[in-house]
Amino acid sequence: MILGMSTPTFTLLHVLLSLAGIGSGLIVVYGMLTRNRMDGLAAFFLATTILTDLTGYLFPVEHILPSHIVGAISLTALAIALVARYGRRMEGSWRWIYVVTAMIGLYLNVFVGVVQSFLKIPPVHALAPTQKEPPFLVVQLLGEEIPACTCRRRTGSVEESFVINRLEPSQLLSSRCMHLRVGAHGVFYSHDDRRDVVAL
Repeated sequence: MILGMSTPTFTLLHVLLSLAGIGSGLIVVYGMLTRNRMDGLAAFFLATTILTDLTGYLFPVEHILPSHIVGAISLTALAIALVARYGRRMEGSWRWIYVVTAMIGLYLNVFVGVVQSFLKIPPVHALAPTQKEPPFLVVQLLGEEIPACTCRRRTGSVEESFVINRLEPSQLLSSRCMHLRVGAHGVFYSHDDRRDVVAL
């Protein structure tokens, strides 16, 4: 029993929370691309993703699993996203901080979902028993990139629009991605001779 529920029932609740977080998160990404705040759906996305991480810790295990470490990283990112959106109201640089941390939370939720699917769903597991086979690698590759966000930057009296094709989490954490210039509406960085921008 977990929180008064049988393990299968609790597992179903955990999966439903995860799917709700992923589905609402993808819509929130679309809102970022179209400059639509989607306040209600964004709150639902953050809540369900946080609950997904928290309920993941309630399953009985004998030792710390990789999913627990990923959950801790996700909860840290989502805590920052909450502060940025509701505590700092996405003012100034807190706007892009919210975008990045919310998308890290979404990415990690998708990543764990993919891994768990290949581990626990028999037909899917048969496609990649060791998680080194091409089907798993292809799905992982497709999920490794966070959809880009559009932003606008005002230069004098001219408002310029920027779009980046993809923003990979590895780029955010890479030591090569060190040249940052933070503005009121986004963060500009250089990576492999390419200049990108992120904002809401």
